[in-house]
Amino acid sequence: MTVLDMAATTIAYGAPELSRMSAAFADLARFLRLPVFSTAGCSDAKAFDEQGAAEAAFSLLAAGLSGAHLIHDVGYLEGGLAGSLELLVAADELIGMARRILRGIEVTPVTLAASVVADVGPGGHYLDWDHTVTQFRRELWFPRLMDRTRFDSWRAAGATTLADRARQRALELLRDYAREPLEAGVLRELQAI
Repeated sequence: MTVLDMAATTIAYGAPELSRMSAAFADLARFLRLPVFSTAGCSDAKAFDEQGAAEAAFSLLAAGLSGAHLIHDVGYLEGGLAGSLELLVAADELIGMARRILRGIEVTPVTLAASVVADVGPGGHYLDWDHTVTQFRRELWFPRLMDRTRFDSWRAAGATTLADRARQRALELLRDYAREPLEAGVLRELQAI
């Protein structure tokens, strides 16, 4: 399943029409009670840049909203002709954001906190309440790559971009990777094939 860019005569990985088509495919599969895959987390960009991040983000959120069971092509660039470890690492962060959005808002007596609201009253604040401390840890998504600091703090820390941080994280993952050995029985079965 793909979209053809009629002007460039190439696959349009980052096109919103691909996400729309994938969502329609997901609806059809759900009707047929079949699992469905979707293409997302990829881009038409030639390198990991703002275009790559934007197309990956929108497609990941759309795939999540459509209810896809498997999302593939994460980290691919240029219509699947290239891959980017930086985009793959950044997509992991974007997936975290999308999952937090998809989790929605839980409405319970605890999350509504009517008694806390009544106790605080107009003009008060909630920062020193145990309820706030407990709930913010549950409700807020904490990024590992995205930077939420102020400009001065960001500059003092090296003024790194998302691309810089994604590249550094990819290098750390490659450096620290240790392959887990297969169990002897599994290895024998594979060798017998």
